[in-house]
Amino acid sequence: MLAPKVAIIILNWNGWKDTLECLESLYQITYPNYEVVIVDNGSEDNSLGNIRDYCEGNIEVATDFVPYQPENKPIALVEYTRDDVESGGVDTLGAIPSDRKLRIIKNGKNYGCSEGNNIGMRYALNCLNADYILLLNNDVVVDREFLGEMVAVAESDVHIGFVGPKAYYYHDDGVIQYTGGGSIDLLRGISPCIARNKRDTGNYDRNYEVDYAGGACILCKKEVIDTIGLWDDTFFAYWEETDWCLRGKKEGYASMYAWKAKIWHKEGATSGSGLNTYFMTRNRAYFVKKHTDAAEYRQFLLYQMCFQFWYMLFIYGIYQRDFTKLRYYIKGIRDSRNLKLPTPSAH
Repeated sequence: MLAPKVAIIILNWNGWKDTLECLESLYQITYPNYEVVIVDNGSEDNSLGNIRDYCEGNIEVATDFVPYQPENKPIALVEYTRDDVESGGVDTLGAIPSDRKLRIIKNGKNYGCSEGNNIGMRYALNCLNADYILLLNNDVVVDREFLGEMVAVAESDVHIGFVGPKAYYYHDDGVIQYTGGGSIDLLRGISPCIARNKRDTGNYDRNYEVDYAGGACILCKKEVIDTIGLWDDTFFAYWEETDWCLRGKKEGYASMYAWKAKIWHKEGATSGSGLNTYFMTRNRAYFVKKHTDAAEYRQFLLYQMCFQFWYMLFIYGIYQRDFTKLRYYIKGIRDSRNLKLPTPSAH
């Protein structure tokens, strides 16, 4: 029986070195049925040229995590524009083995994490006939068995909609970044990662349900997307995967941690200075407003005004003396007021 087809979507924005290491690790996994799609968000660092050179076998990628594998080079490469795929671009790489092909969608500008991934997902669902979507950060290196383990957990129960792996820090692979994802506290507007900064001693070697799967590596069933839709592009970056999983949970789809699936994540490589503070702040309020009633949202605002604002003012303004982050934090609070919630019929 053929394994379910998984479309792996990798978003690249001025990060070709990380992307090549990610690709090299993906092309060495044991899972037999996957398609890799890179969505380039208007990079200006010659990412496309370097990815082409890698596919031709002209750039060798070898790190402590990944030995270079020349046997699958050259890699067949097809490039599309966003207009190509949004108008129903035709796939031409179907019969080539999974580790010998790559598709690139070239966006003319930076659409953010949310819409950038949506562009890739629409293409994968419309043209690749994928059973699963795997959204993978470009600054991730994967274990050879990770995808098979994630799919096995997803296939074990019809109510499992999302799956996340055990994520280690890239620069200290004995320390856990998160196990599957995290928990959600709507009244405080926080989503702490489970087991963050814990040394792996086997305490988390079991599968269990989480409130949301971490966005660095998240597997989603096609039927979930058919039911709840894609990412909310209002977020642009941050909180969108938490929103996705919570929307799924409301429709009966659980998020699960697959402990045997392992990745290593260069946390922070995809974040911009200051802007991450802005989007985290702005989107926190938007996320809470989406998923609470009026009374609960007032409790959230009260907590933010009475505690969180003064705490961040101390951290950024006095302790760190980082006035750039402080400005972005205040701007995020101000701009969150202008975000409109989607209509009830919209995903």
